[in-house]
This record gives sequence, structure tokens and C-alpha cells, in this order.
Amino acid sequence: MRSHHLSRQAKLTINIHSTVNRMGNLEHSGDVPSPPRISVVMPVHNALPYLDESIQSILGQTFADFELVILDDASTDGSSDALQEWAKKDKRIRLHRSEQNLGLSGSSNLVVQLARAPLIARMDADDVSRPERLMRQWEVMKTLPDVALVGTLCD
Repeated sequence: MRSHHLSRQAKLTINIHSTVNRMGNLEHSGDVPSPPRISVVMPVHNALPYLDESIQSILGQTFADFELVILDDASTDGSSDALQEWAKKDKRIRLHRSEQNLGLSGSSNLVVQLARAPLIARMDADDVSRPERLMRQWEVMKTLPDVALVGTLCD
């Protein structure tokens, strides 16, 4: 069983695929499949109007070996229900929820801790990615070993 130490704030997190034990460690339940090549991490707080388009833009990527790790940061606008529906539709989505609002930096740090892949792609809940985003970023990282960070431009 793999575990990660989490900050005191993160102990409040309750999620579908893992639990936080009394020692403050994140324990994954059941058989944990091998990690994907990329973890797309998305902190969400009250982003209901944007979620469908944002999530669909990631699930429609030409690069398929990824997980979408979403942290619902105590949303109150219906985002939680929408995220649960998305998680039921696609096994690449790993949904977690914080019962207390951690804020942008706290939720961003926690969602990265929950990622399993060696490469992290950051996604805001109101962003839309072009279908080739992950493939292009993966190719840069794979072919240029001295590159540590890849970003994208928007119009």
C-alpha cells in the first residue's frame, strides 16, 4: 500500500478512491493500477458553468495515457454533483473532495500530491485545452530531456 504524508489542512479531505488515516497519510484502497504517463490536475471551487467544457477538452485529448485528478475544494454551487457524474462516465477521472475550502494554493498543492504520474499537467476548471495539448507537451518533455517545464499560450 502506497501512502503520502499530507499537511494538517489536507486531513479534512474525503474522497472516493482514498482515505486519510489517523497518522495523516493518504492510503489508496484496493488494487492501484500502474500510474499513467501524465496526471492532469484540476482544483475546482464553484466552477459549475465551466466544468463540462473544461473536462470534455481533457477527455478528448489525442494523448490517451493520462489520469484527470480533480479536487473539489468545498464547492457549494452544484460543482460536486456535476463532478460525480463525470467521474462515473470515465475511469480516468479520480475525484477527491475537501470539506473545508483550502483556497487556490492549498487545493493546487493537494491535487498535485494526489497525482500518480511522474509528469503533471495543470488545468484550471475554467480552461479549455485544444485536443493536441497533452501530446505536444509530452513530445517536448520526451525529446528534450533538459526541459523541466512546458507551458501553453492562449489566444
